[in-house]
Amino acid sequence: FTPQLAKAYKTWKEKGMNVEVIFVSRDKDQVGFDAYCGEMPWVAVPFQDKRCQHWSDQFEVSGIPAIVILDAENSVINSNGRLTVAADFEGTTFPWYPPAVQDVEDLIPTACEGVLTLVAMMETQSAEEQKQAVADLSAVAEKYCVEEKKTGETKYLFFAARTPGSMADTIRGTVSLPSLPDADSSTKLPLAVVLLNLANKEFYEMSGDLTAGSVQVFLDEFEAGKLLKKEW
Repeated sequence: FTPQLAKAYKTWKEKGMNVEVIFVSRDKDQVGFDAYCGEMPWVAVPFQDKRCQHWSDQFEVSGIPAIVILDAENSVINSNGRLTVAADFEGTTFPWYPPAVQDVEDLIPTACEGVLTLVAMMETQSAEEQKQAVADLSAVAEKYCVEEKKTGETKYLFFAARTPGSMADTIRGTVSLPSLPDADSSTKLPLAVVLLNLANKEFYEMSGDLTAGSVQVFLDEFEAGKLLKKEW
């Protein structure tokens, strides 16, 4: 990954993009740090500098390599920047805001505890059905993204479970949704939408089909206190 990122970084600079990379080391010794830094065209925090551990804790870095993207005011744009940048080394979507609807396998529960999290479970739907569902969900999510940029407050996070995975399975178990059928089964489960309050261990289920309108009504009714609260 690092050689690709270094090549991309040089391209970004040639394009005049206003971007900088700061390397924060997890190396065990000075020799390893020096060897790794020798491959890099960007600046680095000195080996064993106290900021290394501080920033790792602050941004909840659990694995490497990790990329956290910040804006000019040091506010987080994207805490999972590695996947976003790896999909766009050309920098066409710079500054790499995360998609309005993220993959549920990228959901980090501890990072979402202070924000209401809406998840659409669509693992058994066809590719075309998933595409339409994500488009409808994105139409609602993007409205809240616009509000977030104005207020600086994240009201909701939106995720979709398109394929089987550990996080999708965890959510299904937590809110008592049916387990996925065997891989060779033709059984198709209904698309389900749940709103999670991870901090309070509460959730709300949406009824009916997923459309942009139905999701907005669901959230409006939640804010009006009209939904049945469930707990786990």
